[in-house]
Formats: sequence, C-alpha cells, structure tokens
Amino acid sequence: MRDTITNNKVLILVLGLYLAVGCGQSWGLTSAGAPLTEQERATAGQFNNVFRRAVEMVQPTVAFIQVHKDGEAVFGGDEGFDGLGSGFIVDERGYVMTNNHVVDGADRVTVVLSDESRYVAEGVFVDPDTDLAIIKFDPAGQKLPVAKFGNSEKAQVGDFVLAMGSPFGLEQTVTSGIISYKGRKTQILDRNWGYEDFIQTNADINRGNSGGPLVNLYGEVIGVNDHIFTPTGASAGYAFAIPSNIAGFVAKRLIEDGEVRRGYMGVGLVSISLDRLRKSEPEMIHPDLRQIMDAVAKIPESVEGALISNVTEGGPADTAGILPGDVITAVDNHKMPNSKKLRTYIATIRPGEKAEFTIWRDGKELQKSMVLADRMEAQAQEKAAQQEFFAQRRGNGLSGPRFRDINPELDIPQDKPTLGISVNQLKADNAAQYGFGPNNRGVIITGVQPGSLAHRSGLEQGDLITEVNGRPIATIGELRKEVENADFAGSGLKMTIINRAGQQERLVKSRPD
Repeated sequence: MRDTITNNKVLILVLGLYLAVGCGQSWGLTSAGAPLTEQERATAGQFNNVFRRAVEMVQPTVAFIQVHKDGEAVFGGDEGFDGLGSGFIVDERGYVMTNNHVVDGADRVTVVLSDESRYVAEGVFVDPDTDLAIIKFDPAGQKLPVAKFGNSEKAQVGDFVLAMGSPFGLEQTVTSGIISYKGRKTQILDRNWGYEDFIQTNADINRGNSGGPLVNLYGEVIGVNDHIFTPTGASAGYAFAIPSNIAGFVAKRLIEDGEVRRGYMGVGLVSISLDRLRKSEPEMIHPDLRQIMDAVAKIPESVEGALISNVTEGGPADTAGILPGDVITAVDNHKMPNSKKLRTYIATIRPGEKAEFTIWRDGKELQKSMVLADRMEAQAQEKAAQQEFFAQRRGNGLSGPRFRDINPELDIPQDKPTLGISVNQLKADNAAQYGFGPNNRGVIITGVQPGSLAHRSGLEQGDLITEVNGRPIATIGELRKEVENADFAGSGLKMTIINRAGQQERLVKSRPD
C-alpha cells in the first residue's frame, strides 16, 4: 500500500512537471491544446485516485461541531447555534477530537456526523495547553468509523496534505496544499505553558475548520487544524495544525483520565540552539541570556542539548541540583537535542515519577535524578500569584483599565514623522498587568494615536514589540535607538510583535511601497 502510494507521488511529480512546462514537446508529449493521450489520461487518473483514496479513508470520520451558548449569539445564530468548528472520530465508542477554543465556554455541543446523524455531547474534556479537546457522545449502537493517526515526525516539508472540515459552516469541505514548514511557533497559546510545535500548510483553512484533520496521502491524520495567520480574517495561505504525535497522546489521556497531567521540572529553557547562540553577535543576544553566555562559550561544539536559562527556587530541578547554564543532553537515556524535544518528553511523564538526567556542566558529564512535580499544580500556583498581584493593586487603589500605566510618547527627531505610540517596558513585575507571563520581555504599546504612522501601519494597544529589524528589543532605550535611526520614507521599521493573534510582523513606513 505504501509502495503504491509512493509511486503515485512520483507520478504526481511527473504530472506536475509536465503541466509546469506547458506540455512541452521537449518531453516527448502531445502539443498543447491537443486531447490527452491514453497514457496521459491514465497518469491523470492515478493523480486523482491518490487524493480520492485519502479523502475516502478519512472523510466519514469528520464531524461538524455546533456550539450553543445560552443567551449569546456569536455566529450562525439564525441556524440555531452560536459557534462552529470541526472534529474527527478517534474512538468508536463516541469520542471526537476538536480544538479547545471551539468548545470553550459552550453550554451545549452538538456533533453532526458525515451521514447527517446528530448527537448532543455528554461530556467535553479539554487540554488548553495544546488547544485540544475531546467530545464524548453516545453513538446509540451505531458502528462509527475511526480516523487513524499517522506519525507527524515522518511528515516532511513539501508533502501533499488535505485539510477537512466545515469552513464557514460548509460541511465536509476538502482543500489541498503542502506542508510548508514544521515546528512553527505562533505564540497563540500561553507563552509559558502552551505546547507549540505547529505544522504550517498552505491548504486553505478558514473559520469553522478548527479541529478538523490534516491528512497525508496515506489517509492518515498527521495534524489537527488549529488557526490561520491572516491580516484579513480569511485564509491568506498560512495555516497551522497541531502535530498528530501530540494530538494522539492528548486524545489517549483525555479519553482514559478526563485530563492531561504532565510532569514539571521548574526550569526556563532556551529555545535557540547552542550552535546559533555560539554564532550570535553579543548585541543580538537577549538580555536575559547574557548572564549564561560565559557557560555557553565553554560548551564543546560536539555537545547538543537543552540549555537551562533559569531554575525555579524550590522546584524539582532546584532540588535535583540543576543550575542555570547546564545543558540537558539526555533523559532516561533518550537523547534531547533541543529544548522542544525535552519539553515534549517531560510532558509524557506523569507527576511523581522519577527521571534520570544527563547534564553537561563545566566540561563534565553529570547524572542527576529528579522527581517531577505536577505541571497543572504549578500553573495553579502561578495563577494564584497573579490573582494576589491584582488584589494588591486593588488594595492600593490601582484597579481599572489594563493599560493604566502609560509612559510618555517616544521622543523622535523633528525631521522624522511622528510614530504616535506610548509604551512601557515589560518586566517580570508588570507582565501579568498586560496579560503576559513573567518570562516575556519586550516593550508593550500602551496607547496609539489615531491617524498616526503607527496606527496606519496596524500597530495597536497591547502589542508587545519583541524585535525591530531583526534585533531583540527588551527596553525602551533599545526601541528608541531603532526609531531614531529608522528611514521611515525608505525601508521603514520591520517590527515583530506578539498579541492575542500570535506573533506577527508589522512594517512601519511613512508611505506604502
């Protein structure tokens, strides 16, 4: 089966080349405009059959999710429901996977299957850290088809994929594209607790596709469609799916336990690879990492692993004797080449279990044992700390709008246009005030003047500026320097910002290209 489909993918490539050269005679093919030969028709038929087979294997499992919110009409109210999404059957006993954001806040959920049978959900189990959820309904004796998870690790950039779901409520819609990137982070989930390892695809995904399957040409689900990157609200060619290796793990835990309990180390991990850190110019290094760069300089190029930036006092890692600047190279004899691999592996270990860590420190390889804590409890403690912070503010008479603290507008030379923003530096002690975690750094926009250059460029109150023209921004002074040196009439300022829609780019110029 796999060999046949592999051959078909070769035929697809051949057909694609054939089409790309306009049926050129140099390939020994019929001239443009002439009817297809029997061989060409056979090739086209095989091309179609690959896609048809994949659709036929998965489409019967795809569900239309209708969300009902009492007293609220958000979308599709005239149709009797207030929100919509997609899902797919993962267990014949009546379990459908979808996105957490699809069912969040729902008072009632209805599942509509491909044969148009309808079921009211008996329960909804969620995992906000991955934006995944499981809906349970009683199939009433009906034999349900089940989607098969594939191995998302084996999927490669350039592979053909199909996105299935109900965009804008159009049930059982199928679109196609390729995998255009793997391991994308869009910052749409909680920056400190969310698991982001998205598959990026150019298959059209729109509102209502959320929770539907992303399928390879073997008819396997390799991702759960989650969100899009768009300036318009509709598909602009960039869509993101949660890998099946994460989704399958979450589905199993939610079905068996009703929740996902993960191990917790109590460390900050550096997402940048050691190789990239070694090659980075000092001024390009984030200020929070500069304190451990001396340790990085001593790490041999042959060492690969996850670099520890900070350790939570009293946490499991602190108790185990792990220090900032340590490199975790293996856990339980499994190699950990980067921080993403480490986070994913730790998430599969249950709280209270012991793990054995291999550490590189000061030119030596060390062994450390660690009993993992409960990640959910750590999240609850952080939330309690934030609530205490807000309670203290209320006690000091500081309650009110989130953006009460506003710095003066950035000073700009007279020969430059007015940027039109007020800002504040985001630090650990004020991050919660602006809706970010204690490890976020940057400059938060606290106000935008209507009609200003910033306003016309799409900057908004609440945007967190993290980079300008590729340089990390952690202080107001660093931002001011970039603004003062900017050529607004020419190349402008390319800003990387983070807001509720995720990480985005803004080009600030005095005139459009």
